[in-house]
Amino acid sequence: MGRKCTISFIFFMLISFSAQAKTIPAIPAIPKESPDKTETIMIVVEKEHAEAVSRKITQSYPNVHIRRTYKKVFSGFTVEGKHKDLTAIQKEPHVLHASPVTAYHADIEESVPFYRR
Repeated sequence: MGRKCTISFIFFMLISFSAQAKTIPAIPAIPKESPDKTETIMIVVEKEHAEAVSRKITQSYPNVHIRRTYKKVFSGFTVEGKHKDLTAIQKEPHVLHASPVTAYHADIEESVPFYRR
């Protein structure tokens, strides 16, 4: 009788802990991107169509600004504008690749420990 109670107790504890483990911690929902948020992306285009793509962007997307143009390592530019416009630009012909531009800043007081003797 004692052995059956012990096995039942262990079985009950395993079931109850596994049921709780699936719900803790609660995973927050992923926030949705606002279509009006201003972002910066880098666009790589086909070399022979770089000028045409640049002209089309400035004419077709008045709220988008070309920040820098790249010609040596790759043909492309960085573009700043609203998320919905940048998504549309990525679908333009002759656009090979697009990726977000992210700036990182070091917080020297927090990231570098100082050793004193």
